[in-house]
Amino acid sequence: MGKLVSVLLVLVLLSVFPAVGCTSQEKAQLSPEDNPQLLQARSQLQQAEGQLQQTQTELSELKTNFDAATKQIAELEAAPPARYFISTVELANWLAKDKVSEEPPANTYVSWYNKALKVQENAARDGFLVSVQYHFCDERLIIEYVACITLVNGYLFMWDPETDEVFEDPVWGKIR
Repeated sequence: MGKLVSVLLVLVLLSVFPAVGCTSQEKAQLSPEDNPQLLQARSQLQQAEGQLQQTQTELSELKTNFDAATKQIAELEAAPPARYFISTVELANWLAKDKVSEEPPANTYVSWYNKALKVQENAARDGFLVSVQYHFCDERLIIEYVACITLVNGYLFMWDPETDEVFEDPVWGKIR
């Protein structure tokens, strides 16, 4: 930046103080075409201006990214902390609003599992904790089920993301 200021100062001084009283040889040295130092200074100035433009563009991009990240952080901080459902009624009401089970049936294990992940994502967006699980049967080499799981008042509840039929896990009992 110091070089840029020096070059600009030289150019300003040359334009402000005309070559009055100079010999023809001195006037020739002040002519940009005949003065290699002036040509070099002009080249350095152009180079510095290009670097400045590039830096300003990079700064603008960084500011845009920073603003987007700041907005996303503010949105995350504004969201309520994730929690489990407090009652089966609350879970049923939430499932009634969630439309994943109304989508066409999954035709692959991957699409079935992806539906469960979509339920999990929707629940998280609404501030609820939902896990996803699948059970693989070694003997038959198939996935027997995919389930969404959550706690309701300390008890484990499960449902198929395609049906929303919720049932309490009969084995675990109260977990928390």
